[in-house]
Amino acid sequence: MFSCQPSFAHYALEDLEKEGKLTGIVTTNVDCMHTIAGSENVAEIQGS
Repeated sequence: MFSCQPSFAHYALEDLEKEGKLTGIVTTNVDCMHTIAGSENVAEIQGS
């Protein structure tokens, strides 16, 4: 898990957040990829 990198989708969501088109991300993934990609308002609702 820790050797993986964020995908294009993670970075696309981060761009939308920075543009003000997305207020946050709710995910069941607990791999921190959204945060690593740069998203600031992430809710990982499973396991954290």
